[in-house]
Amino acid sequence: MSAHRRFRCASWLIARAVFAVPPDGGGAPQPGGDGTNGAGAGGTGGAGGAGAPPSGEGREPGAPPPRRRRRLWKSLAWAVAAPVLIVALVAGLLYGAATTERGTAWVWRAAVKVLGGQLAGTLDGGTIATGLRLRDVIWRGKDGTTFAIDRVSSQWALEIHERRPWRFVLDYLHVGDVDARIVPSATTEPSSPMTLPGDLRLPLALELRDVRVAKLTLRQGTSATEFSNFAFHGRSDGRHHEAAVEQLDTPYGAVNARAKLDGVRPFALSGELGYAGKVNNEDVQMNARLGGSLEALSAEIAASGMKLAGQAHVEAAPFAAVPLKRATLAFDHVNPQAFAPGAPFADLALRADLEPAQGGVKPFVPEAPAQAAASGAHGASAAPARGASAASARIASAGAPASASGAAPASATTFASGATGAAPGHENPNAAGFTVAGKVSIVNAKPGAIDAHLL
Repeated sequence: MSAHRRFRCASWLIARAVFAVPPDGGGAPQPGGDGTNGAGAGGTGGAGGAGAPPSGEGREPGAPPPRRRRRLWKSLAWAVAAPVLIVALVAGLLYGAATTERGTAWVWRAAVKVLGGQLAGTLDGGTIATGLRLRDVIWRGKDGTTFAIDRVSSQWALEIHERRPWRFVLDYLHVGDVDARIVPSATTEPSSPMTLPGDLRLPLALELRDVRVAKLTLRQGTSATEFSNFAFHGRSDGRHHEAAVEQLDTPYGAVNARAKLDGVRPFALSGELGYAGKVNNEDVQMNARLGGSLEALSAEIAASGMKLAGQAHVEAAPFAAVPLKRATLAFDHVNPQAFAPGAPFADLALRADLEPAQGGVKPFVPEAPAQAAASGAHGASAAPARGASAASARIASAGAPASASGAAPASATTFASGATGAAPGHENPNAAGFTVAGKVSIVNAKPGAIDAHLL
């Protein structure tokens, strides 16, 4: 006999033993009788129930009646079976709603009705368990924010493993045109400082294979910004996360990015960022390489285009009280006119080495003429063939005027600078009141008079 048959037989015997009901007048013979005791003749029954012992006789005093024992067993059985049946019924309803198109359609209609007009749209098909197909979806927030999506198609699955973490696999999520109207908040509450999270691990593994958005239009007031051709994929085993933006077209150019992040402190990070676009119809490219961690982030940046070539190195602590640790810049052939058509033409060489100031910055003090001449000699060494005049100064805030003397085909300005980290009313909670200081050198290879639209 198989194990399944033995289990069924054992279950049947237990049920018979627990729930069996003896027939009326049956049961074990009572003491002092053999089933024929009664008043007068009658054999085994007799009229009027002569074959049964009188009520209260034939059992020990205080023993519960047999019917009460049976009712107790039935009550216990129902107490155990009723919750099991309710849980099974709810589980069946949820399973049907998640795995059948009819159940998913019922859930969608219920959500539209319960949200009272905030959600609208048409469900074309699909299930919650495998993916949905929607069109003309509209979400209306209580603050006036609205999102309108013309079409959505998706396919996903939840993979359940016994010895490995569960994994959610998104085969594809394709979104058409999204029109979002953002309503600014009426209250301008100060934002709280950012804090470094304690853990960035996920409870299950993820694999996002193909996420695309055809067009996203962000509207705020009378302005509208359009992004298009967004393509994304990513994966995670719960701790190690990877993400890649294959393409994103912005009003300023195309962007792509890749990043890897460890979900355990100090959250090691590595990544790349690329930008290609046009500024005043001239091609511009920029590439950045990220390294370090979320606690101590570093970036190497290289830019080219518009005859410009430059590099920058930035060290930052995004969650510290002073987010900037150090920044060094070296850019050649910088033309202000390329960024603003009304600006004068120049060919600038920019060098800067900035870091947070220790103990404040000295106020602006012009240097003596001899020191200015020495600075001029420094500028002349940068362009010996043309000659130079230079001025140097120390300033207490960015944009303060520097002293200058003389004029020549090449000019240079060198100064130490200090700048507050944020403008009044727009303070960064993580950088309130911090100051940067350092050296900045600007050399103009093609100086000229302002009336000639030169710098």
